[in-house]
Amino acid sequence: EGRPGGRDEVLFRLSKTGGVYVPRFYDVEYLPDGRIGRVVPNRSGVPWRVSKHTVMDLDEWPYPKQPLVPLAETVHERMSVEIFRGCTRG
Repeated sequence: EGRPGGRDEVLFRLSKTGGVYVPRFYDVEYLPDGRIGRVVPNRSGVPWRVSKHTVMDLDEWPYPKQPLVPLAETVHERMSVEIFRGCTRG
């Protein structure tokens, strides 16, 4: 939070790209049977639709040459990478 605008501003700027869904900037309206009826932005400047972006060639992706933690030994010398986070409601 040490920068002007803090976390909320970073999330807002990411959401404006159209490729990042930030749940706090949307209201979900449900149908009587519990299904999602529609998802509506609750903040000006947030897009109605979020688009999927796919990296086709990870070798060409501009990954950091000097990571924040260059060498870190993890438990059992394994590495954990989160590649997908889905909806908790199915």
